[in-house]
Amino acid sequence: MIERPARLSDRFKKPFPNAAAAAAANNGKAPPDLSVIVKAREEGPDYIHGLLTGYVPFDKLTPAQVKEFSVTKDDNFNKYFPGHKIGMPPPLADDKVQFVDGTKSTLDQQASDVVEFLAWASEPHMEDRKRTGVRVILFLLAMAGMMYAVKRSVWSDKH
Repeated sequence: MIERPARLSDRFKKPFPNAAAAAAANNGKAPPDLSVIVKAREEGPDYIHGLLTGYVPFDKLTPAQVKEFSVTKDDNFNKYFPGHKIGMPPPLADDKVQFVDGTKSTLDQQASDVVEFLAWASEPHMEDRKRTGVRVILFLLAMAGMMYAVKRSVWSDKH
């Protein structure tokens, strides 16, 4: 098989060969494909940001929350996930990433970066479409000006 250099528009390679291998590597559950989650969910970016930052450690839960949602020490509690118990452990934490530009590595900053990446991954051609849209608008404005000038010259002796 011939391999070519990657392009930004290429699909991501799957990290696991099949769903069974993915489930085996992730405590028995295959992770979902998040490449279009930003577009698929209503308020997608806000939901993902909330999901990544909404984990509450078991020792910080109130007794009422533990009782109401039947949370045990083995569960992961997330205040933004429907049902509040989620199988995924907290994927992000403060100071786990070093930014080249010296940005402080906070949970909120990391979650914002993940959301931005997922937004781009769900629509990688958006920037090209916007650039094309600006060119089309400029062309239409120039054409409208030219048509107005032609109309004035054609009808100038009639008024």
